[in-house]
Amino acid sequence: MSRDFARLERHEFGQVLMTMRRDEDDQGRSGPVIAVQVSERHGIEPTVCFGPWPDTESGWRIAGQMLENADLRKIGGLLVDQIDRGFGEAGA
Repeated sequence: MSRDFARLERHEFGQVLMTMRRDEDDQGRSGPVIAVQVSERHGIEPTVCFGPWPDTESGWRIAGQMLENADLRKIGGLLVDQIDRGFGEAGA
């Protein structure tokens, strides 16, 4: 597993930052979480989170594999498209 806790890539639609951290969800479960954030659009910084996985060696390994192998162009592009569509519909 990589010891990296973040990845940053630049694509045609902007920058995509993926981070791995320990966090807690609304039900009080804590463990590794992956957050993906894209450059500011429409005055906000769109972010999507995955997890938390169990706060175990296995949970951290799974999150680390996602951090290493995720296609940030695809994930970031989908997030940007969703935000742009939402603001397009809101402005109509």
